Amino acid sequence: MPGLALAALLLLWGRAVRAQDWDSPAASALVDRAVARRAHVDSTLRAWTGDATGTLQFLVELGNSTVLPPRVVKLVELASAVRWQAPGVTQQRIIGRRDTMLLPGDVGFYNDRYGVITNNLGDRIRLGDGKDVRDLAHPLSPAGRPGYAFAITDSISITVPGRRVEAYELLLRPRDPEAPGMVGSLYLDRATGDLVRLAVTFTRAAILDQRIVKLALVLENLLVDGRYWLPYRQELEVVRSSTWFDFPVDGIVRARWLVTNHAAYADSATPPPPLPTNGRPVVANSSTRITLAPPEERDQYDWREPIMAALEPTERAVTAAEVQSVQQQAQKLVQQGVLERATRASIGGRGISDFAHVNRVEGLGLGLDGRVGLGGAWRAGARVAYGVSDQQLKGGLDISWRVRPALRMSLFGGRAYRDASDVAEVSGVRNTLAAQILGEDDTDPYDVYAAGVTLLAEPGGALTLDARLSAERQESLSVNAAPWSGTYGPTIPAVELNAIRLDLALTRQRDAVGTSGSTLGWSVNGRLEAIDPRDGSPDALVVRAAGGLVYDRPVGPPVLHLETHAGAVGGGAVPSQELVRLGGMVTGPGNSYHEFAARFGVSQRVELRIPVPFFSLPLLKYGKSPSRATLAPYGTLVCVSHRVAQAGGSAADGCYPSVGVGFLMLFDVLRFDVAYGFREGGWRFGVDAGRFLWGIL
Repeated sequence: MPGLALAALLLLWGRAVRAQDWDSPAASALVDRAVARRAHVDSTLRAWTGDATGTLQFLVELGNSTVLPPRVVKLVELASAVRWQAPGVTQQRIIGRRDTMLLPGDVGFYNDRYGVITNNLGDRIRLGDGKDVRDLAHPLSPAGRPGYAFAITDSISITVPGRRVEAYELLLRPRDPEAPGMVGSLYLDRATGDLVRLAVTFTRAAILDQRIVKLALVLENLLVDGRYWLPYRQELEVVRSSTWFDFPVDGIVRARWLVTNHAAYADSATPPPPLPTNGRPVVANSSTRITLAPPEERDQYDWREPIMAALEPTERAVTAAEVQSVQQQAQKLVQQGVLERATRASIGGRGISDFAHVNRVEGLGLGLDGRVGLGGAWRAGARVAYGVSDQQLKGGLDISWRVRPALRMSLFGGRAYRDASDVAEVSGVRNTLAAQILGEDDTDPYDVYAAGVTLLAEPGGALTLDARLSAERQESLSVNAAPWSGTYGPTIPAVELNAIRLDLALTRQRDAVGTSGSTLGWSVNGRLEAIDPRDGSPDALVVRAAGGLVYDRPVGPPVLHLETHAGAVGGGAVPSQELVRLGGMVTGPGNSYHEFAARFGVSQRVELRIPVPFFSLPLLKYGKSPSRATLAPYGTLVCVSHRVAQAGGSAADGCYPSVGVGFLMLFDVLRFDVAYGFREGGWRFGVDAGRFLWGIL
């Protein structure tokens, strides 16, 4: 009778229940039943076995991930035999293991990452060998239930072999936002109260490691024999960064598991024999034992595909987008401060070149950033920079406030040398070396004093919207330094003016599209600028739009890389600093740096990246480099209209093709290029770091 009454109450509640109805009678009844069900698991289940396959990945995110997604450093692929025995003892034997290093690094994983979570986290949650989360009471345990508020938000249907299961999505959050706890969604079988799926993150107070920026967990169960919900899909993602050094490098750990071939053993069945115990223990405690089988046994495992296939998006793995949705859901349920790491005082910069660089204006330029938390959602930042050759001090202050979880506002003011480029043609470190040694400075700076406000919105998914309104004073710069050899070219003839400027940027972070392994990232930038030239010229309104798109698609082992950059500017007398500038090893290989400056320009690059055999090089404790390299033939077409001559060059409109080939080696960290530009171009040679490193160089 209690079960029928609960079912009737839930049916009446249905889809119309709103997420803000926390601790409603229906939600409380469902939770109480789930707690009781969890405490007294179906006593007929005596044991179960399954086959688990999984991957452990360590990735690094370097700078802005719009053009390039996080890069995999190490990949470990695992195959395990899993055995569970009532009342909750687990054996897992790793019968297959292989790994590969995709970037040099000294990388390891916590021991419990090598195993499947078989008990829906147990009554006391422990992650990362107890260093990430330790002894946190499960919200569906008798000890944890009083500390949480719950709300029914939706009813969903889950298709399993032979039937459809109705489940409720149950939101949860700690009653005390400052207390350790989970935030996210639980999906419960409407008929039994069994946990079907869990998608959660953790409050800041629950996370012990202060380096952790994000920690998200997705567990999905499968109905076996029409009765038992057993582990199926699992994904854990942990993002870490430095606690005091503010630098755009994050380490990401992803643990993904898929359990198949379940066999359940009821009271009347003879349970399966225990797994062999020989081999090296990985985890051993009172309830869980994970053992690494001897090498000769692991060598016999039949891997069906190459290890790199584990990086391709397939139906086997929970997607990273699902982990992102966990974080977004949590931000809607609690204040952002409950989830965010406390903002401490830190120093840093956006890349190595922020600390030290060389260009023709400053000579040696030095700089440093600093940030400090002001309490609550407020924080402040400062930057100071100095050029040895121009003897000029630059810097600025900003104060930011997180208005909502996905919206941050900042007030700023200061002086900086702004680059007129839309696209970086070389890395910052390469530019410093080339500028100092050869007199080749691939930057176009001009002087800017500015004050204003910015809004940064993250509406969801991979999209980011950045708006900036500022009052500015812009001035030209002159050459003040001398290289060791060669001669610096002139700076751009920036028009000295006062301006009110509105910038809008919409960015889609580089992410997977479809199931073919393709990735796509793009950005669109719009600008409206009211200018008042200080030479007495008439006031003008300048309208500018620019954007870029990067698309990669596997075509067998090779990868097709398409990259587009375009821009257009209109108005009266367009200042030189607002022209669209193309030319260089990215947008116009075979042509000199920013040879094309125009009111309209577009660059299209088509590149085929082909793996080729190459000798392996020893890298000390990091092992050896891969015995392969990448050959990258490419073609580029630059088209411009209303072109402006640069330093005595041509002003002819039209299209300018070029061809070239790149060679990438040492984990693609080092790239060599040779290109030839037709029409006004010629032979060009380049050596640089791989572009995935440019964000921190």
